[in-house]
Amino acid sequence: MTREDIIKLPKVELHCHLDGSLSREFVEKRLGRQVGKEELSVSDDCTSLAEYLEKFDLPGQCLRDEEGLEEAGYDVLRSMKQENVIYSEIRFAPPSFRDR
Repeated sequence: MTREDIIKLPKVELHCHLDGSLSREFVEKRLGRQVGKEELSVSDDCTSLAEYLEKFDLPGQCLRDEEGLEEAGYDVLRSMKQENVIYSEIRFAPPSFRDR
């Protein structure tokens, strides 16, 4: 089975965090600067939950206002469409972003 075959298969996403699913392009547009992969992803040998959760900080900065939230929703749905996700449960915790 090729990667293209896998992409074509219908999928469900039962636990998706909005701030952890934003595209790098979206984050760069909202922050107005280029963002390195290392700013959004942990290394393959990451064993620290704290280090993992730090990677949500930068995307979280993009969700401070109504416009950011709306654009983020479209960004995630656009990415899911490209992967043929036909059902998704997207999670978001508004209190997490009020002080950012």
